[in-house]
Amino acid sequence: MRKHLLPGTLLLCLLAANADDFCLVFDFAEPDRKIIGKGTVTAQGLFYPSADADNDNQETTAVTSYRKMERGKPALFFSAENKSYAVLDEVKALSGQALETLYLRLTVKPGAKSMQYLVGNKADSANTGFALFKWGNTWRFNFGDGNETFSVRGRCKVMPPEQWTTVEVLFDRGDVTIREDGQTITQSKTAGVKIAPNPGKLLIGNYVTSNKQIYASEGGYGLLALASSEAATAPWLEKLAQAAPPAPDWKIKALCAPVDGNEVHFNGRKTLHTFYDAPVPVTFLLTFQNNPSPVLKLVVPAEVSLLEAFASNHNQLSKCFAVAETRLPDGRRVYVTAPGEIRGELSSGSLGRDENVTVMLDCPRPFTAGTVEWSVLDGETTVHEDAFQLVAQELPPELPPGKFHFMCYSIQDIAFHDLDLVDRIGRLFTRTGIMAKGRYYKRDPRRCAVDDRLAKHGFIFYEISPWGGPGRNRSDFGAFVPAARDANGNEMPLNCPAQLAASPEANKLYQAMLAESLIVENTRAAILDYEPWGATGKYCFCPYCLELFRTRAKLAADIELTPNIIKREYRAPWVEHWLENTRLYMKMMADAIQKVGPQLEIWDYTYVFPYDDEEALSRRQWSIPKDPRRCEEFIACSMLSLYHINGRAALDQLELSRRHLRRRLCGISLISRANEHTGHYTAPDECLSPQQLYQKAVMAGALGHEMFAIYPGSWIDGSAHVSLNRAASDVRLREDFYVNGQRRDNARKITANAKRDDFAALIHARDQQLLVTAFNFTDAPLTVTIAGHGDATIEPDGVAFVNMPDHQR
Repeated sequence: MRKHLLPGTLLLCLLAANADDFCLVFDFAEPDRKIIGKGTVTAQGLFYPSADADNDNQETTAVTSYRKMERGKPALFFSAENKSYAVLDEVKALSGQALETLYLRLTVKPGAKSMQYLVGNKADSANTGFALFKWGNTWRFNFGDGNETFSVRGRCKVMPPEQWTTVEVLFDRGDVTIREDGQTITQSKTAGVKIAPNPGKLLIGNYVTSNKQIYASEGGYGLLALASSEAATAPWLEKLAQAAPPAPDWKIKALCAPVDGNEVHFNGRKTLHTFYDAPVPVTFLLTFQNNPSPVLKLVVPAEVSLLEAFASNHNQLSKCFAVAETRLPDGRRVYVTAPGEIRGELSSGSLGRDENVTVMLDCPRPFTAGTVEWSVLDGETTVHEDAFQLVAQELPPELPPGKFHFMCYSIQDIAFHDLDLVDRIGRLFTRTGIMAKGRYYKRDPRRCAVDDRLAKHGFIFYEISPWGGPGRNRSDFGAFVPAARDANGNEMPLNCPAQLAASPEANKLYQAMLAESLIVENTRAAILDYEPWGATGKYCFCPYCLELFRTRAKLAADIELTPNIIKREYRAPWVEHWLENTRLYMKMMADAIQKVGPQLEIWDYTYVFPYDDEEALSRRQWSIPKDPRRCEEFIACSMLSLYHINGRAALDQLELSRRHLRRRLCGISLISRANEHTGHYTAPDECLSPQQLYQKAVMAGALGHEMFAIYPGSWIDGSAHVSLNRAASDVRLREDFYVNGQRRDNARKITANAKRDDFAALIHARDQQLLVTAFNFTDAPLTVTIAGHGDATIEPDGVAFVNMPDHQR
């Protein structure tokens, strides 16, 4: 069915010489990051709320921040501050040959920002492709004929911004016409008689080669259509104008974790791998809007039984569900959440809005595999249904002695009410090598009992409750600390960070709050998670901070300082000012924690930084004003985010951090799936396979790390447990080399017929022996040649271990 042309519409129609007619429409009506096109050809893309993938705070990732209804129609909105953008997969009908004609129609609601890259595939340095900009008070169309670039501009008639405006560009063998709201605003004849082909992806909302704030779009888009000619769009426009606008079904969103999003790794099949004796939890992530009393229904193989169902939402009190069991004629069991008493409490059986329901399915031997069907019922109506394969296997083998292990930052799907089931989880995790976790909050004694039970399995605990500290707590700290002020002088719902860190009264209050919230006994460390993303451009511009900046930057008293002047003329000193703010704020947190628990180490969740490139480092620290080097006086370990950094890039970043940081390091990675729930963390091409996860964990161990952390730590498929077990075993068997040995990467020449990013090798020397650890970062077997040994073939995304005598000793 062809889609409706909406207000807020981006319509792009391209004509390739002698090409067959085609039309492709994107209406941006999806409820998440996906962009799906339909028509005579199909394509899809993804929206990225922030150009920096680590900027995963609630402000940037909330769907409501970029999916909005305008004039009763859905539209996709871009933020220049976050440098958001969208990428559409290559459309074969547009690549491979020159375009002699092009018709572009764009209805956009641009913001006030002067320079905005609206849509295109052309970079300024390229003489191929095309791009449309809003440039000051003009619409600007650029294209390249393969030899040079041509530019045509037309003055905007619609001013000021924030109005829906339709712009058309007509290109015909060098003749360019630009229209706005149906009226011609410029006509120009150029020497470029064609648009040279530029195969690749089409970008919306930001620059092609790198996502820069200077080019970032600010405003809304409603629909994108690509067609072979203006005439080819006529039937579409006629039908779409008559059709009712699509009504996205946002009443229910239902996912199964860790199943959904892993299909790419399991031959396209939705599969859950579990274990005899220690089942893998299954969680149904359910969001409702207008369903009065939904219930969850499971149909499982006859041998499989449901042991418990509970609500596992993060940071919410959990409840157990009463479950009614029946049998089908073929013997399969049917479980439905139902009213009843469970563990001494009454259960309605109905699911709450935004409820996560975690269940444990017991698979006895000799069961090997079967289908689990699941659905959500609203009364008698099925509002969602799906199925997956359940595959049971033996537990991974016990690990050899050693220290290398894994930490799950925040595990919500193991907090079963029946502590005997927690023992089963404990047995599985100790086999996997997951021996550490973030503590449950002290205010939740039921979940704290889960930690107490896991302690009997040897778990190490970390306090994660400090998070970002009291910076956003105005209700308690407003009596001591003024509110932060934005660039317009308005109060923000934040405490002034500089005054908060310097206030004795605020420090005393924070210490008292920590005394109530921290669990000190049997806890190794408290982890800080202060992430001032974008703070340099947002705040704090209160009089106190302006004068503090003047003092730190050693500026004369008669120099005028305003937010705009600072951001325009004093960017580097302002970054330095903010780096000091961050250091003092985090030190305030660390000091307060250690007064409550003197034995606690202080760790910090932070990022990798381009320390060796001053210009890149300055840009990075403008986005996130942190510098782990400045905090090592009170930080025992830096937990480095590797959420979106994999392969050789991850190795290089860890090595770079090691050269610049003196304290311990710990990488933290995602066990990711490409689905709606994790979409703002993980694009499909970043969805690590179990084998890639194994390789990444071995890499951390080979670099001497004692622990490899996982975020969030919930929803781990059994295949990942097997890979982590194998990684922990392989590292522990060689731990003497990795921890006590000497790095001598030049001890043997190692070569491969591959690019630098495709492989890497580490060499450790110990007791007259060399250990070569070689990594293959490609999806095909790779042979490396080791001087003095010969060839070694490494499996795809694999690791090879080669022991050799050290002839230099």
